[in-house]
Amino acid sequence: MAAAPPRPADWPWLLSLAALVSLRPAEGRLGVATMLTPSSLGPFIGSNEKVLVDFVDQTDPNFAQLSGEMDAAARKIRDLGCKVPFVKVDARQDWALAEKYVPQLKFPQLLWFVHGQPTKYHYAMRKEKDIVDFVLALDRDPIETVQSEEDIHKYDRAIYAQMPKSSPHFKTLEVVAAQHMDTVAVLHREASGENVTFMSERQGEQSMGYDGEFTASSLERWIRNRLTKSEPIPRSPDMYGGSLIAVGHTLEEMVLQPSTPPAERKDVFLMVYASWCGYSRKFMPVWEEFAIRAAKVPHLSVIKMDGSLNGSPLKDQGFRWEAYPKVLFLRAGDSTPVAFEGDRSVKHLAAFANEHGSKVFDLESEVDQSRLDRALRMEDEAEL
Repeated sequence: MAAAPPRPADWPWLLSLAALVSLRPAEGRLGVATMLTPSSLGPFIGSNEKVLVDFVDQTDPNFAQLSGEMDAAARKIRDLGCKVPFVKVDARQDWALAEKYVPQLKFPQLLWFVHGQPTKYHYAMRKEKDIVDFVLALDRDPIETVQSEEDIHKYDRAIYAQMPKSSPHFKTLEVVAAQHMDTVAVLHREASGENVTFMSERQGEQSMGYDGEFTASSLERWIRNRLTKSEPIPRSPDMYGGSLIAVGHTLEEMVLQPSTPPAERKDVFLMVYASWCGYSRKFMPVWEEFAIRAAKVPHLSVIKMDGSLNGSPLKDQGFRWEAYPKVLFLRAGDSTPVAFEGDRSVKHLAAFANEHGSKVFDLESEVDQSRLDRALRMEDEAEL
């Protein structure tokens, strides 16, 4: 069914694309959700502090109805005094751009942008009220200004930044804080210097200062790891002699390898288990044998992690689990894993890695039985 023609009252807001791109940011916030081309999206989100982008598929038979809900939400949000602009982009005009922002390619999908950067806040519900509630929840300052350190103690955990608000790093902090509006309070106090600290009064957590590079990606990764449940970092990731060991605070580095040059990154096979799980115990000897056989494959890392004792800082990228064991494979250079659901045997693990990996390999024909026995024995001892 064709969409109804615009009412005369709507015509003033149906601006041409050329006029829209040339508008000042304040003017671009007026009207209902406006359709942009992929090439005009970057300049638009870059010139507005906050933007709600609706990635759509105009070939969807329900597009007109869904678009109507979006437009109604845009009008309602204006009536409530919110000036965040609503825009739409047809994903089919640029699949590469769409996949960059919506990796699962499920449309329509709302995405919240701050200072030209995408946040983790995606939303798929399409009713007017749901969209309005979503926007009102996020249209607030991501950073709270405090007057003294006493104000911090009303939170059991917080990111506490002491720096001038005029510092260029403050905008970086805003971008990162906008990613954590539902996970941790980000507090700021005007002060000389540039100091960021993770403050926690929770049992088992320690306050810690940030000493990394002040970029959005590095700061975001540090905060995400601080918020992740984790066992202590092992003395050596291969201390048991079989597969490498990851914990919550090392998982991102070990699987995504952000500190490794792209050309040197490896494929990753990750098994998430629980020591109390009978299926995990049954699978562990097979996993360790595969790890030992694959030890000489230079482009493959075989890793295990106790998911009952460690959380995932990468849930939004597909590293999540509800049952054990969970086996995930990540090709070098990718950011979203593929789940292994085949027969839990060394043969099928190798075949899966060859099918989805960056290179083909052959396993060692003979396994080092003494090394396998030692790995399994140490695994059992670690659970005691």
